[in-house]
Amino acid sequence: MIINLILNARDAMPLGGTITIKTKNVVIEEEDPSHQVVCVAISDTGTGIADSIISQIFKPLFTTKEPGKGTGLGLAVAYSIIEAHRGWIDVQSEPGEGSTFNIYLPAANDISYMPLSRIQSADTERFCGKGEKILLVEDDQDVMTLTGKVLLENGYAVSMCRKASEALDLFERNKGDFDLVVSDLILPDERGVDLVWKLQERKPELKVLLVSGYPETRTGISKAQQQEYRFLAKPYTGSELLREVHYLICDDSEKIGALYIRGRYPWYQDAEIEMELQDKARGEN
Repeated sequence: MIINLILNARDAMPLGGTITIKTKNVVIEEEDPSHQVVCVAISDTGTGIADSIISQIFKPLFTTKEPGKGTGLGLAVAYSIIEAHRGWIDVQSEPGEGSTFNIYLPAANDISYMPLSRIQSADTERFCGKGEKILLVEDDQDVMTLTGKVLLENGYAVSMCRKASEALDLFERNKGDFDLVVSDLILPDERGVDLVWKLQERKPELKVLLVSGYPETRTGISKAQQQEYRFLAKPYTGSELLREVHYLICDDSEKIGALYIRGRYPWYQDAEIEMELQDKARGEN
């Protein structure tokens, strides 16, 4: 990941320049309680990044390099590695002056820290909703509130509840007018998998995202896998949540940009799906 960012900095300086790597400890005081993270800053004195494309640089296959000189995967790989380690990245750049990539990772003594509320502005721009309706079913009050807040603040309409029975009631009262259900696999009164089956009996085209933090739910995950449901492991970041929601709701042409390389859930062959979508897009052009 560090090498990818250094190579990217090198390529931004075709006439030479300086790459600087700095590290420091940072305390995130606005979180309650506060948490300590480590910042790795990689700076270059290269060409910089234009404001018009800075929100796209982490998209797979996006590159400003000449054909044959870049795959468009280097920054996407770095981004996914950082998120897999519960971190985030901030980019500061001035065209003609250079760029700084600030990588934030949980300190070794604070590895449980997971900033769901911290979302990159680039993710907000790329993965925000357009008023799509989401049914959120989560038995943990704090997680439900925070997850709902992330979705609401990023353009989605959210109805929240804590039990399967409440979800079914909400679904019936709204006449199934939902685009996506996000449900925990373990609910107080029923398994999440059984709930989404009932919901899809009423509305087969309903999209599903299952979440869980318990390894003993392997049976539920296996059934979800058989039904080709998307699954997101807890704890997850706000960026990961928005990506999954956007992937499920957006059309095929948008999915090419929404996908990223993932190693956390091997039963989802994202790379194969991505190649499939690219072939489809080429065939339509």
